[in-house]
Amino acid sequence: MKYIDWVINREELKSYSLEEFDQDDGSIYGFMILKLGDFSLGFISSAVETSDGDEDISFYVDQLIKCGISLLKGDMFSVGLLNSNLLEIRVHLDKSVIVEVHNMQCNISIYTYDLSLDDFISEIKSAYMKYIDDVKEINESILQSKLIINTSELYEMYLKTLRS
Repeated sequence: MKYIDWVINREELKSYSLEEFDQDDGSIYGFMILKLGDFSLGFISSAVETSDGDEDISFYVDQLIKCGISLLKGDMFSVGLLNSNLLEIRVHLDKSVIVEVHNMQCNISIYTYDLSLDDFISEIKSAYMKYIDDVKEINESILQSKLIINTSELYEMYLKTLRS
C-alpha cells in the first residue's frame, strides 16, 4: 500500500539550473498526501502538476528516512507538519509501526494507524526511489544538487542501519 504520495511542481523544477537551485532555497515543492487507512492529510491531483503546491516534498522524504533510522535504533520519531502549527506525526515501534497524528494544542491523538515493519521499510524505499525518479525525469541536473546528495547520503545511512 502507498501511504505517501506527491506531485512535484514540474515547471518550477524544470526552470532551474543546478547552480540556481543550489543558490535558491534548494528544495522541491508540490502537492502531497499522507494516507493512513481511511484517514488522509493533504491534497494531490495529477491535474495540478504545473500549479504552485507549497508542500516541501524534500523535507518530508528526508523526515521519512530519518524516521526509519530512528525506529530501527529503537527510538520514537516526531515530525511537525510544515503547513500546520497544530499537528505532528509521531511514530514508534511496538509489535508493529504505530503512526499517530497528534494535535499539539490539545495534546491528544486524533488518529492512530498500525502497519507492519516490512510495509514501513517498503514505503521508505518506494518513496525514496519515486523522489529520485521524479527529479531525474523533470530535471536530471538537480540530481547533483546539495539537497539530493544529502538525501542520498541519508538513505545510505538508513540502509546501513537496516543491515545492522
